[in-house]
Amino acid sequence: MDLQGVRAVTLGQRLKEARKKKRLTQSDVAQTLGIDFTTVSKHENDKYEPDVETLKAYAELYEEELSYLLTGEYGKDDKSGTQALDSNQKGYTVEDILEMADKIPMKEGLPPLSKDAADELRMLVKMWMRSQENQEQK
Repeated sequence: MDLQGVRAVTLGQRLKEARKKKRLTQSDVAQTLGIDFTTVSKHENDKYEPDVETLKAYAELYEEELSYLLTGEYGKDDKSGTQALDSNQKGYTVEDILEMADKIPMKEGLPPLSKDAADELRMLVKMWMRSQENQEQK
């Protein structure tokens, strides 16, 4: 199936689209990221969702915004699609990230994000943002 002109609506479709734009094979991606090519295939076919670190690695490799891969939309401060992964550079707040998370299409039959899950996500995002700040200070 040719993806040109078709809006990629799932994370897997956006990963595949981004890989093809870079003219990479699944094997190329797997070798670069240090994962099995079948894992890349499972991510692209929405069989498994990548963990946060792998998702960040995809975004960096494909030179795409993490927000685009997650939601299909570029960050609010970057409508042109200029790629950047750094949350501080983009000015995302924890609430911005939670809002993006709410836009991620859920698999059929899964309940919406609970308050407890949102609180846990908020805590994880804050921890990640602190770690990014600490890395920048080094």
